[in-house]
Amino acid sequence: MKRSLVVAIMGILALATPAASQVHLGFNAGLSQYTGNDFEDAKMGFGFGTHLLFGKGDTRFGFGGNYARNGEEGFDEKNTTMDLFGILRYMFPGESARFFIGGQGGFTRVSAEILSISLSANGFTGGPVLGVQIPLSTLFLELAGDLRYVKLGDVESEGETFEGSDTSGMIWGFKLGISIPVGG
Repeated sequence: MKRSLVVAIMGILALATPAASQVHLGFNAGLSQYTGNDFEDAKMGFGFGTHLLFGKGDTRFGFGGNYARNGEEGFDEKNTTMDLFGILRYMFPGESARFFIGGQGGFTRVSAEILSISLSANGFTGGPVLGVQIPLSTLFLELAGDLRYVKLGDVESEGETFEGSDTSGMIWGFKLGISIPVGG
């Protein structure tokens, strides 16, 4: 399933690239925190991600992914989060630093291993992103913050689903990264 999804995304990107006048490949790292009643014991975590943006002018669109590890009070183990999402971004005009506003939304998977038992839940995440892009010779420095709604389905473990274990809340994050123009 995951391999098919990656192949499909790569195919879409290959078809979209000739139509786009500018392509930016981005890499980032940062901190994130789950909040809300269902995540009240969550601790801040660290993650990294990548994205590929296409567009001409001030509007950009693309795809991305994140991987993060967050903890929870009372457990030494950390959970892992993997996100695959679509991105829409508007770049405000500017000659040096360019501020942007946008949104991202897509698939999320949270998993953990507690006492040798593997647990996982799949769901949806989406919300706004704000940031700034600063030019540095041949690449751009990016600082961004996001706030996303997270809705996870029932927890699954070893083929068994725990009914009524669905969760929802928010996750906020701060990221520092680079964006490299690769076409245009």
